[in-house]
Amino acid sequence: MRKMSCLILLFISLLLVGCGKSYTVAVDAMRDDSIASGINYYIEPGREDIAESDLFFRELKTLVTPVFNARGWNVVLDKSIAHNVTRMSFWNEEPRVETYTTMTTQSYPVVVGHGRHRHVEYVYHDVPVVESRTIYTVHLQFESYALEGAQKKERQIWRTALRCSSLSPNQRDLIYTMAQVLPSVLATSSGGLQYYEVMYEQDGRITVTPLPSSNLW
Repeated sequence: MRKMSCLILLFISLLLVGCGKSYTVAVDAMRDDSIASGINYYIEPGREDIAESDLFFRELKTLVTPVFNARGWNVVLDKSIAHNVTRMSFWNEEPRVETYTTMTTQSYPVVVGHGRHRHVEYVYHDVPVVESRTIYTVHLQFESYALEGAQKKERQIWRTALRCSSLSPNQRDLIYTMAQVLPSVLATSSGGLQYYEVMYEQDGRITVTPLPSSNLW
């Protein structure tokens, strides 16, 4: 499974590299100080419109499994042996259009003078240009609950929510970009919003850098 997730990451990374791209990921993470000690996690959809048989859900589950393993946790396929359940969700916001005004300099010719002194001069002036852009935002969220007692009563132990915006409508690209940040933030406490830059270098390297602030759309 680890080999499969590595191949998935390699494939999507090659698609994203291109001429070098940068994305900003916002993270809001919380955790209970008394996080459960059980190490078996069962991952299931966190939204009614996502089925466990959904191909992309299964692919994403394979992708995040090594992140759970790195925490010392096992992702199990049988919920009856799980100590904890993680509900994984992903969804798109409604695209929003931003309109903004820029200034461009234009010129037009003016004939001045008379007779042999007649000549053309150019007058320059700034003209406002109204432009717009469509911004696409995708969310990726993990909510984990300890299954306690004989009745398997749920107690929330941590929640990690990520958000990424782009001018591209490709949901897959944005989700895989957020997955690059997961090893640093899954099941942690962020103390409010934190931001990370994910850079796909031209040579194929992927770097994840914490940011002090952000102009995230």
